[in-house]
Amino acid sequence: MKKEITFLTILCGAIVYAQSFTLIGGTPFKGTTDGSAHLVDIDGDGDLDFFNTGDQGGSGFQGIAELFTNDGSGNFTLVAETPFKGVENVGSEFADIEGDGDMDLILTGSISGGRIAELWLNDGTGAFILDASQPFKDVSVGDVIIEDLDNDGDLDVILSGYNTAAAARITEVYKNNGANPAVFTLLTASPAFDLANEGDVDVADVDGDGDLDLLITGDTGPSELTSLYLNDGTGVFVKDIAASAIFTDMRDSDADFADVDGDGDQDLLINGRFGTSDRVAELYLNDGTGTFTLDATQPFIGGNAGTVNFFDTDNDGDMDVIISGYENSTPKRNTRLYSNDGLGNFREESSESITGINNADIAIGDVDGNGTEDIIILGYSNTRIAEMYVNSGALLSVDRAELLEGLEIYPNPTTEQLHVSSKEHKMVSMQLFDMLGKPVKNIKEKDSILDLSTLPAGIYVLKMEFETASVVQRIIKE
Repeated sequence: MKKEITFLTILCGAIVYAQSFTLIGGTPFKGTTDGSAHLVDIDGDGDLDFFNTGDQGGSGFQGIAELFTNDGSGNFTLVAETPFKGVENVGSEFADIEGDGDMDLILTGSISGGRIAELWLNDGTGAFILDASQPFKDVSVGDVIIEDLDNDGDLDVILSGYNTAAAARITEVYKNNGANPAVFTLLTASPAFDLANEGDVDVADVDGDGDLDLLITGDTGPSELTSLYLNDGTGVFVKDIAASAIFTDMRDSDADFADVDGDGDQDLLINGRFGTSDRVAELYLNDGTGTFTLDATQPFIGGNAGTVNFFDTDNDGDMDVIISGYENSTPKRNTRLYSNDGLGNFREESSESITGINNADIAIGDVDGNGTEDIIILGYSNTRIAEMYVNSGALLSVDRAELLEGLEIYPNPTTEQLHVSSKEHKMVSMQLFDMLGKPVKNIKEKDSILDLSTLPAGIYVLKMEFETASVVQRIIKE
């Protein structure tokens, strides 16, 4: 049999790093609440700039919308005289709407004297021009999604929130005609969505059919909701009543999709409040068809008016999570980081000290170019704050490429035997897990042949312990 390190091995083999977040003082950011934070390259120079909006506090209207450029090392400078209106109760998103290679902006929220939903086009240098021709309805306390909803190659828009003219909550889909400049048209083919604000709107392909489905959480007025809508592939959504009934209805909420257990489908974590004061963060595992099951084994502590974000904080190839919000128990406001073992089992990293916040938003990205994900948090913590934490994320000892260089895992997929060896570094032990996290094999030799012939077909995870780090690899048994 031919020896080879498969593409899957190179792609999915992951080295366990340590993460360590350090608060950076002296940033020029203003603390805000009920705003939005984005790390995005607005001027095409290859680093992540920062967009900061929200309420600064004090009497009267105190909304801001400020843009900061990055020098590539995480040092930010305020861009003077940007054209954006100051805004509170914000929803915003960046995307290349024109298809010209730069990041445009849709900005919604409350301004002094009203509400807005504005499209700002980027000229490629970070200078923005308002496109006032679009039919977007003004909203506040809502959300913005910019994605290709109908699989025609251009970016469509979902806007949600409280609309002035309707004096009510709305959630609406606007289809892009694909021209340059883009022309958006309100899509009326979908049935009416459940209407909510002070929640979240998210999209993900939950049923594996190649299009983006839609989740809505939030406050309906008399109660709260969590509703899932399936996309027919053209941008027309139909409520999945059975799936929606599985989820806890939430308000003051945030949600995020990610594949937490490495099985190739999109799982869901929702953080928020239900009833009078019950706050939870609940993980729902997807079976690949859009059928979700609550995983009640996780250690997550929920908080309302907070955030939930999946990201790979320690560069080990799986999705970790950061959760913020106002919790049931003292000290109430918290920001908690949970690491993933690659199988969807989470552990709180209590050594990380990040300021607790509510009425919050968090931006995630590599601000200093060291290959790790940093964070900027906005919110209320006895006062309004905007804090940047950089992730040292140093490899424990050896370089990723060096450790993978002599590692051989073949064949993958396999029907019977799996050959595993490392020519360059001493392997202390190996362990094979099923996708529920249950160990199925332990090996202690350096060069090993694993007999998988008696195992049922499926996906397994091989964890290899070296003297300096660990590597995890997904294995497919046919």
